[in-house]
Amino acid sequence: MKKKFLSLMMVTCMVAMVLTGCGQTETSGDDAKASVEESKDDKEESDEESKEASKEDAKEESEEESVEESTEEVVESTEEAEESEEVEETEEVESTEEVEESEEVESTEEVEESEEVEETEEVDAEDTDANAGVESDIAKMYEGYMEKEDILPENFMMSANTTQDGITMDMCIAHTTDMDMIAYDLAAVYMNIYIGKDKAYCKYNIEGEDVWIWAPIESEEDEEELASMSDSTLVDPSTVTECVYRETVEEDGVVYDLLDLTVDDGYSTSTATYYVNRETQKIGKCVMEQDGASVVCLVEEIDTIELPAEAESATEGTVEDISSCMLIVVFAAMGMAAQ
Repeated sequence: MKKKFLSLMMVTCMVAMVLTGCGQTETSGDDAKASVEESKDDKEESDEESKEASKEDAKEESEEESVEESTEEVVESTEEAEESEEVEETEEVESTEEVEESEEVESTEEVEESEEVEETEEVDAEDTDANAGVESDIAKMYEGYMEKEDILPENFMMSANTTQDGITMDMCIAHTTDMDMIAYDLAAVYMNIYIGKDKAYCKYNIEGEDVWIWAPIESEEDEEELASMSDSTLVDPSTVTECVYRETVEEDGVVYDLLDLTVDDGYSTSTATYYVNRETQKIGKCVMEQDGASVVCLVEEIDTIELPAEAESATEGTVEDISSCMLIVVFAAMGMAAQ
């Protein structure tokens, strides 16, 4: 009964704390006018004769030039019309050829695009089927996973950090074949317990001073009491009502398969997600959810747990004294959370 009481007290405390933007110019003058008048009388007769002859010659020349110019214009106009017709015919032919080529190109592109779309759809369908098959195989691989006993590394450390109501808490449980360790650190209040084969040590600090005690492990009751403190079970398998594979992710170069757990302990229902290392099949992380609060627990493999040298100066006591130390820390933490 004491074992269960201690376990529930720790869970109750921790859950309460964890889950609570140009022109041209004209010339004139008297000199030019006089000169013209003087020569006008002398040359009137000859000018008239000259004008008559000049008019006739000019008329004939004008008529000839007009005929020649008209002929040239007609010829030029005919040539230009012929050239224009040829150019228009050539342009029409070229335009028709371009349209035909454009239609052929568009038709070819449409056929190619249609074939590409069909190929893409076929590939997508194949990929979807392949992925569904792979996921189905992975899901089968984890059937009965919660029944296994070696889902944690042989030597490991589980650590979690959470903040609630302004209080930050670090929690840690470690296990090796030679020693177990439990640690709760709330800055102003902390406690470490080291459990060996035949001795247990406890260090706690509540009022700024470290206190060390040690106790011999003399009976099965002592072993059970200490085991309840160092229980390293992330989620009790007997309380898991459903375990379903969700997806596969990669973090820091490690491939994890995510298993979603539904947990019912008889008092409340919660959820948890195990990150299972695909290669080792060991849990690398656990994310627990309850009442809207979340706690992430990391799991890593370790080699040993070393007992601090200052433990040698510990005062002798009993396992029950160590249990009492745990209760003192629990109630102190609860008092801090209530302030």
